[in-house]
Amino acid sequence: MALLWNGLAAAAPHIIPGAGPPEIGLRALAAEFTRQRPGTVIDIPPSVGIAGGLRALQSGEASVARLARRLTEDELRSGGLQQVVYGADAVVFVTGRDVPVTNLTEAQALALFSGATDDWEALGGPPAPVLVFYREASEIAHQALRRHIPAFAQVKFTASAKLANSDTEMREGLARYRTALGWMTLSTSDVRDDRIRALSFNGIAASADTVASGRYPMKVEHVLAWRESQLDEDLRRFLAFVTSAEGAQVLRKLQIAVPRAQPK
Repeated sequence: MALLWNGLAAAAPHIIPGAGPPEIGLRALAAEFTRQRPGTVIDIPPSVGIAGGLRALQSGEASVARLARRLTEDELRSGGLQQVVYGADAVVFVTGRDVPVTNLTEAQALALFSGATDDWEALGGPPAPVLVFYREASEIAHQALRRHIPAFAQVKFTASAKLANSDTEMREGLARYRTALGWMTLSTSDVRDDRIRALSFNGIAASADTVASGRYPMKVEHVLAWRESQLDEDLRRFLAFVTSAEGAQVLRKLQIAVPRAQPK
């Protein structure tokens, strides 16, 4: 009975709730961490947003939260929290598989999302309607687009545009409507999924290298936050693994850039 109880206790998952952009990378990190340490389970559930992750951390429901932005000094101080920025992920324009276009300029992106250009034929493809998917203005990747393309903040999306309420909805919408257009982070787009295509922007392809060098400007950061008193030894080891050379290899395979210096 004691052996059975120990086995069950070892398998109890450590849940890390929070934002959508870090989800794919953290799942890959968790899988490799568990492979190396059988019996230690790190669970990365579907997104509840940055706010949801912070609520779970502050209430004690979770010991670590995943975020797509750095905590402010006030948030760190008032919550008694610590953080690590362990990756940066490109924000890319993405299409369904039947779109032959491989690059968008800033002017083309603005015209497509506003409806001024409503057919891919205008960009050199065969005649096919552009179906726009977008995220709410508070969504972190949307904010990154608005920071780096100031005119994007003024775009009134075409009347036929569809709101995606999550990364999953965006991804599945683009996969279903094969001439659709939207955006997401590069790791979320999953370069292995041939149902959707990530586009270059202004002639620069998004990758871990172009994000790290600054050549590709649109990105969101991957951040973990915690309260030291809530960590157990397994979570301390996982945090160390995330920022290790082994962790960096896992992230780079997903085209997530890894900072040379780890800001605390």
